[in-house]
Amino acid sequence: MSKKNRRLNTNINIQEFFTVKLKNILKNRNILIFIFFFLISAFLWFLNKLNKEYIVDYDVSIKYIKIPDKDKLSQKPNQNLKISLKGHGYSILQLKLKRFNPPFVVDLSENILSRINNDKFKQYVLTKSFADEINRSFGNNLELISINPDTLFFIYEPIFSKKVPIKINAAYNIPNDMLISGKPIISPDSVLLLSKYNIIDSIIELETEYKNLGTINNLIEYKLSLVVPNDIRISHNSVKMKVPMEKAIDKTIELTIKPENFPEHYKVIFIPDKVKISFRVPMSQFDKIDQSHFNVIADYNNRKANQIYIAVKNSSHSIANIKSSPDNVYFLLERL
Repeated sequence: MSKKNRRLNTNINIQEFFTVKLKNILKNRNILIFIFFFLISAFLWFLNKLNKEYIVDYDVSIKYIKIPDKDKLSQKPNQNLKISLKGHGYSILQLKLKRFNPPFVVDLSENILSRINNDKFKQYVLTKSFADEINRSFGNNLELISINPDTLFFIYEPIFSKKVPIKINAAYNIPNDMLISGKPIISPDSVLLLSKYNIIDSIIELETEYKNLGTINNLIEYKLSLVVPNDIRISHNSVKMKVPMEKAIDKTIELTIKPENFPEHYKVIFIPDKVKISFRVPMSQFDKIDQSHFNVIADYNNRKANQIYIAVKNSSHSIANIKSSPDNVYFLLERL
């Protein structure tokens, strides 16, 4: 006989054994009567136990609402209370069988926090101030005996404020027929920081998150989010930027060349001695931009043989596409 068959026969024999035993018990009337009265006794004992009063400990979770200056808390107060309840066994059993117990809500706008020795950074509320509400939440069949802890502390820390400017971190292009006519307009141009002194003391400005805006329109305000350091609250999470632009107009002026770094005791003669400067300027600046905004420099250190490169410097941010004609000139030196 194989092992598998032997195992099967063993299982059948065990089943037959217990089946025979059960049939013998059921045929024995005395045993059935004993079981019946045992179950009745157990049930009566259980009912008697349920009818007695007990004191049990029970954990209650807390949800705080309307906490004064919530953002200034340095640490969260107790989130749980351990309470002692007195009640009959059936009420205790019903409580224990609950699958979900919603948190008890503590409204701190009604339970005004008290200060400790006029310390504005440490406040407290006595749990007995809302004991009646906890008691009512468990119904009439349970009585609240005690709450632990008896005091809930709220520890605050000093918060400092600091106003810092905004730094734009964005890439953009302007249309070919337009020119920027002023600095970008940022709204707001600064934000208020709130945090611990050692955190905000070293911050001198706040950047926007990098964003590529593509080709921009001067009629549109672009929203840019701010990069907020950890543990800092700010008055605004984003700013708006608008870039002033105007129609571009071509303009040409003629300027005299200024020598730099040439040998002393020599007279310099440039051929030609003037150059034409062409550039683009916003329409509103056309009449305002003149020779005073430019310097045409011939630096002796940039010479090559008897020719020298012309450098154009300008003092206006509104000017673009500057070109000089010619861009290099001949020079002669005459001893004085």
